[in-house]
Amino acid sequence: MKAAIITLTKGSVELGLGLHERLMDSELFVPEKHRDMADGKGITFTEIKDVAEKAFSEYDGLVFIMATGIVVRVIAPFIKGKDVDPAVIVMDEAGRFAISLLSGHLGGANELAREVAGLTGATPVITTATDVCNKPCAEDIARELDCEIENVAGIKKVNSAFLHDEKVAINPPLEKRGILAGCGNFIFFDTLKGLLASECTARIAITNRVFPNIVEDCLLFRPKNLVVGIGCNRNTSAEEIEDVAFKVLKDAGLSQMSIRNLATIDVKRDEDGILKFAKKYGLAIDFFDKEELEKAKLETPPSLHVIDAVGVGGVCEPAAMLSARASKLIVKKVKSGNVTVAVAEVV
Repeated sequence: MKAAIITLTKGSVELGLGLHERLMDSELFVPEKHRDMADGKGITFTEIKDVAEKAFSEYDGLVFIMATGIVVRVIAPFIKGKDVDPAVIVMDEAGRFAISLLSGHLGGANELAREVAGLTGATPVITTATDVCNKPCAEDIARELDCEIENVAGIKKVNSAFLHDEKVAINPPLEKRGILAGCGNFIFFDTLKGLLASECTARIAITNRVFPNIVEDCLLFRPKNLVVGIGCNRNTSAEEIEDVAFKVLKDAGLSQMSIRNLATIDVKRDEDGILKFAKKYGLAIDFFDKEELEKAKLETPPSLHVIDAVGVGGVCEPAAMLSARASKLIVKKVKSGNVTVAVAEVV
């Protein structure tokens, strides 16, 4: 988690300097009038509201060392929703408390508060109901299963069921069920059909598939288990690559939130469009050389154009399968304009 430590007074600068040294991947922000105290270790500022606006868009976690009331007022214009807001922590300058203020579960503020407290000797203050009552929560379970939550509005119903010891239907893959064994609330289902037909108070569907009528019935966990293989002509724009990739997924009834990574040939390491598309969505890229791609089978006829360009009969299909370690595709090559896309499911 990339964190911003934001100070205001002399006392908070002193505490912030110590925390900055211990908290990995953190940056310290110091008021201009106290810049000498930081000895060049902090980024100076004049207006706290400007720092808050910058931090909200550029950092995963914000640690404000100042009064809670100041923080509430200064961040209010930038709060959008629990699925996009960063984790916000408030500490008093005496270092007695580390308060999880915003995005406790999805944003990781509860976890960050505990980490900051451990580094400074403060007491973590966590007020989310499931934590206070020592109950599981949907956000933490999604994190354990390496899933993203699509319809965050459904979190409340699931967490309410946990709080009241009501049953929650879920359909995790067999290898993941051990992770959930400690939660007595769960009833496991092998199929979505069985899960949706259950009489449980709340439901969690773990699927990369898009079903138009499922959102109202249950909370959707999107597993990171799709690899999108990409081939493209030189200098194809990121916008065109994105449009084609997402249309292919949509047409196949697959969620773009389930993309684990992209895959392509190694001569595309400097392909600006692919790199920008990956960076925009925080996706890793697996690159394979010509020899590796030649060993993987093609599910569609080889392309003479691709053979002339890079010396192999296809890129998107073998790259997707190699990256996913799959023996077949769930979406065969689709060509549109300058782009080809294929999709494999991680084995």
